[in-house]
Amino acid sequence: MKNFRFLLFVLPALMFASCNKNSENPSAKNKLAVPEARVDKQATTSTSITFIWDAVSGAAGYHCIFDEGQQQFTTETSMTYSDLEAGSAHTFRIRATAPENSGTKDSDWSSDISISTAAEPIAEKAFAVHVDAGKITFYDAYVDITPVDNEIYYYVSYVDKDILDYMDSDAAYTAEVIASIRTLAELSGKTFGDMFIALRQQGKGTYQLRNLKPDYEYYAYAFGFNENGDVTHPMVKELFKTKVDPGIQMSDMTFKISIPENKGTSATVNVIPSKDDEWYFFAATHINNIPGETDDAVLAYYTELFNEYLADMSFEEFAAQNLSKGADSYKYNNLTAGEQYRVFAFGLTMHGDKMCPTTKLSHIDFTASEDAEPSDEKIVITTSDISSTHITATFIPQAGVQYFCDVKEYSKFKGMSDEQIINKYLEDNIYELDYIIQNSTFEISNHTPYSPDTEYIAYAFGVDADKKANTPLYKVIVKTLP
Repeated sequence: MKNFRFLLFVLPALMFASCNKNSENPSAKNKLAVPEARVDKQATTSTSITFIWDAVSGAAGYHCIFDEGQQQFTTETSMTYSDLEAGSAHTFRIRATAPENSGTKDSDWSSDISISTAAEPIAEKAFAVHVDAGKITFYDAYVDITPVDNEIYYYVSYVDKDILDYMDSDAAYTAEVIASIRTLAELSGKTFGDMFIALRQQGKGTYQLRNLKPDYEYYAYAFGFNENGDVTHPMVKELFKTKVDPGIQMSDMTFKISIPENKGTSATVNVIPSKDDEWYFFAATHINNIPGETDDAVLAYYTELFNEYLADMSFEEFAAQNLSKGADSYKYNNLTAGEQYRVFAFGLTMHGDKMCPTTKLSHIDFTASEDAEPSDEKIVITTSDISSTHITATFIPQAGVQYFCDVKEYSKFKGMSDEQIINKYLEDNIYELDYIIQNSTFEISNHTPYSPDTEYIAYAFGVDADKKANTPLYKVIVKTLP
């Protein structure tokens, strides 16, 4: 399954000719109305153009002028011009003709209609385009593209039905897409060839059309193109309509939030939801760092932030790493005694291809205790600034403790005991021990990028004057973001 993410919309300016106001001219009362001609897109090809118009009341027929040639008379409400050159420009105007001796005058000439025939296609119907009706939702759809030749490079996307129907032709819209790709390339400091490599598709494929509006009509389409921006195969399209949005399924889940342990620089947060089978998120933050002045603003901040991750991972993957089901707890370190913090929780689910809150925001405030109990740990390890390629580890020793510390990919130590990890560190660094020993707070912030979605171990141990371990191994396992 090929996931199509790059969606390109083009909406050229549409000019509408205004109607002539003849009411102030006394002679206009006896004039026929001006026919409103338009191009019949279904009957127009690369070598012919068909114009159609609605019948004018009282008209005996119509005079037409094509490309400033001779007037042609017809009693029909359409006119076709054939044997034209592909990619050639043309003009058309029309007036209604009054019957003889009727006392009515011919209408004024219409404004010129300008149109170009499509470029000569190299191959007709180069693709089979099929939207799977069984997979259409209110927010996405899947289109199958089957080229007649697997060597064809093609572009696949979708467009609002109204946008494409307003264009002079499918070829005109295709030209606008190519022009937009050129513009995007220029703005990105790239060539069209660079964009071609990024956007081209080849062979049979199924593509997801995302970010669709509910209960709305679209065309899924494909056309052939090359690295120079030439259209090699004309657009083939299929109309489809998305389903009606069923609405977000809200939940009546509530949360019981408590702080069973508050020791000044650390606090343990317990969250017990009223339902055990629904996802939720909880966090604690300093009262001055709350991302919004209202509960709705906090919900909007986090849901927008979380949705950014869905470009690179599934909801299931995100939930497994960041959300909770059932009762959960977390110990927060590096708090400041005497200052206020807020714990909040809210339910989350997928609605379409986006995460949405399913509950109101629940929260409680607490003050970090001034009566902090001394820690038994000789070295406290904290991690921060975690991204897909970065981790900052801070090592805080008790007074008088000297130690070694490091951050490594955890896979290098899996299956090893704490003692074995200590011995490996001492052996690997035997000639540098005098230079890397620490006796105060020390920070390791990687200068070279870490690997995304990878576990790392931040570890430390105290040593005596002979560089032999005199404390247990202290460690924190942390994982970079996808």
